[in-house]
Amino acid sequence: MAAKAGAWQLMRTVALELAQYNILVNAVAPGPFLTNIAGIDISKPEIQAAIGSQVPLGRAAQPEEIKGLALLLASRASSYITGTQILIDGGATLGMPG
Repeated sequence: MAAKAGAWQLMRTVALELAQYNILVNAVAPGPFLTNIAGIDISKPEIQAAIGSQVPLGRAAQPEEIKGLALLLASRASSYITGTQILIDGGATLGMPG
């Protein structure tokens, strides 16, 4: 957790320092995605169900679901966005309802 907080603060500091040069710096903070980055076998339905049970949207994201955010940040549409960490986590950081 400390490493994530450090990376977030580094991004904010760099964004502040580079703003004078009109350089945008943002971070994408992905939540549970169906990839094997954690070394688990995500092809198993029970693993997918376990992940989904911890996310308000009820499922882990497919890798292609991060593309839209990446395209936004790479486009002129984000020309006034800097120093921001954008969560793409299906609501996982909100906790579970009820």
